[in-house]
Amino acid sequence: MKNIVKSVFVFCVASACWINANSQVAQLPLIIGGASVAPNMVFTFDDSGSMAFECLPEALCISGQNYVGTTPGGISTYKNAVVSTDMSLIFSRQMRSVQRNAQYYNPEVTYLPWLKSDGTRYPVYAANTAPVNPRALTERVNLVTSQSFTARFCTTAANCTNNNVTQTLYPAQYFKLTSGTGNTNTADFTRVVLDGTFLPGMKAASRTDCLLSICTLLEEQQNFSNWFTYFRSKVLAAIGGTANAFYTLPSNYRLGYGRINQASNISIDGVGTNTLVRGVRPFIGTGRDDFYTWLFSLQAAGGTPLRRALGDVGQYYTRSDNAGPWGAVPGSNDTTAQLACRRSFHLLMTDGSWNGAEASISAARANVDNAALPTSTGPNSQSSTYAPSYPFRDTISNTLSDVSMYYWGTDLRPDLINSVKASAADPAFWQHMVNYTIGFGVNGNLRNPEDLPALRRDAGVTPK
Repeated sequence: MKNIVKSVFVFCVASACWINANSQVAQLPLIIGGASVAPNMVFTFDDSGSMAFECLPEALCISGQNYVGTTPGGISTYKNAVVSTDMSLIFSRQMRSVQRNAQYYNPEVTYLPWLKSDGTRYPVYAANTAPVNPRALTERVNLVTSQSFTARFCTTAANCTNNNVTQTLYPAQYFKLTSGTGNTNTADFTRVVLDGTFLPGMKAASRTDCLLSICTLLEEQQNFSNWFTYFRSKVLAAIGGTANAFYTLPSNYRLGYGRINQASNISIDGVGTNTLVRGVRPFIGTGRDDFYTWLFSLQAAGGTPLRRALGDVGQYYTRSDNAGPWGAVPGSNDTTAQLACRRSFHLLMTDGSWNGAEASISAARANVDNAALPTSTGPNSQSSTYAPSYPFRDTISNTLSDVSMYYWGTDLRPDLINSVKASAADPAFWQHMVNYTIGFGVNGNLRNPEDLPALRRDAGVTPK
């Protein structure tokens, strides 16, 4: 997750960048690229059950109804077994090596506790008393002693004990994949145990927590404890990455937020809404504090209804009342004229392909990207009509891209003059929603940018 946060999440959220047709990341914040008016932004978090997994890629540790974790503790619906403690097994080594399991402990990374809204951090916990959940401190694990654990243990993802058994483990350890080898033989991996046998080596440049040119045993154990408590699973890592990314978001940005499995139709500023849990507010004071409080409360359970979530946010942007996203003071009935030039964005963070519920509006479920959209007009004789073209069009209806195209191509506020500032990256001058989907550990079936020319000429590659 840390690399994803650095290369995509921090850049695109903290800098609020956008991407053009050539997938080049812009170097200007949204507010500079469009206008001096603070933009609306809704962030949607993937709280599906797979976010509780402790491996990347998922295929390494998931088989049927076996959801295999890397460390004891935190057994739940989406972690119902643990990798075997027999270190002679290839599965045991792969699961405990960051080169094979990107979610596991990386000795080249400094793991810091979650960042709070005021710039302080969650507590550091010693390795002999590390919490399984930093928000509920009742279950703890001593990571630096050999001890017995009871669980369903697995020699492969598909081969787990039917019932709980007891095995002995020293938790604070990892395997390094030998350079130039594969990862299918036990000899390809070198074991490192963070105990009295540990031999410090030159630290990585990124290890800012180590005082000298090496990381001592105590420093390495503490770093392992921080990883275990705050980054062990995808949901824990995503919370930490999001907290870091949003910390530098400008205070005048108007941020709303939600989660994909919020389907309770709760009142958002007076209107029943799914997905969202808070309408847009200036990211300052209580607006900022409330976001962080909500973020740190998130759990992982449920499916991945991305189409519904995307549609719900798009519908939110169609509101015309003063309490909605276009109001001068969202959440109130301030009657100040609504600004037609305000830009509106959606950031959707997910770890997988969509499934389950679809968009609530039937028009968004059609093959939108393969049909002409209504003509939009604006000042200075502006006129635009989307004609089906590659790389956007396809022959499949009711996809995530159809929902995204619908809320981009549709004038969401036909009662307002179309005066959103257009750009080369986004030519739309009508009130619309720009969607960015941030994939956490997700590998698409197309290569970027190699497949883009073929997409543009319809040469047999199809995005899903």
